[in-house]
Amino acid sequence: MNIKYLEQPNSIHLAFIPNSRGERVWKFTRNINVTLSDGYKLFIPKGFETDLRSTPSFLWGIIKPYNNSLMAYIIHDRLYAAKLGQIRHFGGSYESRKFADKEMYRWAKALSPKKRFENYISYLSVRWFGGSVYSGRTSVPI
Repeated sequence: MNIKYLEQPNSIHLAFIPNSRGERVWKFTRNINVTLSDGYKLFIPKGFETDLRSTPSFLWGIIKPYNNSLMAYIIHDRLYAAKLGQIRHFGGSYESRKFADKEMYRWAKALSPKKRFENYISYLSVRWFGGSVYSGRTSVPI
């Protein structure tokens, strides 16, 4: 499957994976290629696992864990997971993480334009708290 920049896919082939720790995990059942804002071709392989959107359950009344901008959060997860390629692409980890966070925000705004508050809060959250997850010091609290 190929997805162009800011294109809303008709479907995303995922399988829910039950987890004994109670975490929300989905696995891709097909390969996806996504063109990003800078022309970079992001490969999301079959078998890649994601939590889709790292929203703690106590916030679900305000910020839902899923919405139309699901692709934005998948791209963000893959960029964080594939950070070595991104670091080489950008020449440093700060720039690659900043790109991943801004790319998520670009896609979220385009795919869910009416969710402006939710999109912005999600962006601020990854900017403020994503550093330790990006560097691998902590896992995402889901």
